[in-house]
Amino acid sequence: MRRAYPTELRGDTEIKTIYVDITELSIYGQKTGIQRVVRNICRQLDQLGTTSYEIRYVIAIAGKYFELDVAFVAKVIASKSDVTSGSVGANASGIAAIGKKLLSSIPFVYRYAQRRYAAYRLNKFIKDQFGGALKARVSFDKDSTVLLMDSFWNGSSVLEAVRRAKKQGATIVCMIYDIIAITHSRLYIPALSQAFTWHCDRMVIYSDNILTISNFSKSEILQAYPFLLAQNVQVIRLGADFSESTKCQEPSRNSKQFLTVGTVEIRKRHEIILKAFELLWGRGVDVHWTIIGKRGWRTEQLIENIEKSPELGRRLHWLQNADDEELRSNYLTCNSTIIASEVEGYGLPIIEALMLKSGVIASDIPVFREVGGDQAIYFDLNDPEALALKIEMLSKDINTVPRPDIQPSSWREAAQDVLDAL
Repeated sequence: MRRAYPTELRGDTEIKTIYVDITELSIYGQKTGIQRVVRNICRQLDQLGTTSYEIRYVIAIAGKYFELDVAFVAKVIASKSDVTSGSVGANASGIAAIGKKLLSSIPFVYRYAQRRYAAYRLNKFIKDQFGGALKARVSFDKDSTVLLMDSFWNGSSVLEAVRRAKKQGATIVCMIYDIIAITHSRLYIPALSQAFTWHCDRMVIYSDNILTISNFSKSEILQAYPFLLAQNVQVIRLGADFSESTKCQEPSRNSKQFLTVGTVEIRKRHEIILKAFELLWGRGVDVHWTIIGKRGWRTEQLIENIEKSPELGRRLHWLQNADDEELRSNYLTCNSTIIASEVEGYGLPIIEALMLKSGVIASDIPVFREVGGDQAIYFDLNDPEALALKIEMLSKDINTVPRPDIQPSSWREAAQDVLDAL
């Protein structure tokens, strides 16, 4: 939203304008981890206020930035937004999905088709959904900063809009959460990995400063792009607090209930957790597992196993469209949160779980050690039996679950970190 500051506060101070790109959030509106971050930081940016910056929100259309109407932006960044219920992502056709699979082994053709299809869907979507939300096309100058925190690699025209903004003199600041699609490309469909690499290579060149979310991710970025200066890649904190509307429930722990939060995709290794629970169910151990996360990629066999499990709907539950209230409720009622990722850029569920005093059982990878420290229980990803034993032990005595009294960073502090980095 656009913030205007009283003349008496401005004085002779030069006011700079921050244009926050919410293209992907506006068009696709998916409840991914990245878009949860974008929504939370945007809400706080608008509340912080500053006499040095003016915040506006923009969308990239046909390679050009347009400012968005305040009312539309408010709906987009709301925790329970239905503004994108008819979004491009929600309306992707079965034919497009089949085409995506067929083209997955032809990266350059796929990238071209991705951009053309996105442009076609975008034009139709704008006519159907945006109405009067679009304001004037933005003209940038040396006092302009374009802030990108959402996915910039999904085939939209963001990259071209950024190039044009930079040519007009704008400062470009981009959040790169991780570069796993580059460093661990085997975990992705080849076309997706190469499309991400293609977009990321160019965004790094266009960016004056890069933000990231962990020291691990920073080291990976600097290693992949050795021409970058370390001082131009800054680590910001992520918040872990929920909106005020979700803070009415008090903890009511169920010793038999365990939770996993994250998109069901290959690198999250949900199959290891499922195997551990199947071992326990086979022994007659009464434990429950809830998955909160959207369906991802390269997990066809896992999804088939989940959907055919005799425990589905009994002791196995999968919530694909949970909002903040449902998420917080599950954190508050579970014994522990289990995260089994092979690689991550951060580990937001760890921080959220610890803040709400859920126990944490995490795979033993460097970034989780960075985020969770000695406040989590770690396990070897190659040993589902060891994970099963930890789950069984904690389910028998909930008082043995570590519940540290910590206060992680808030989203307000995360937003302030972003402003400080500009």
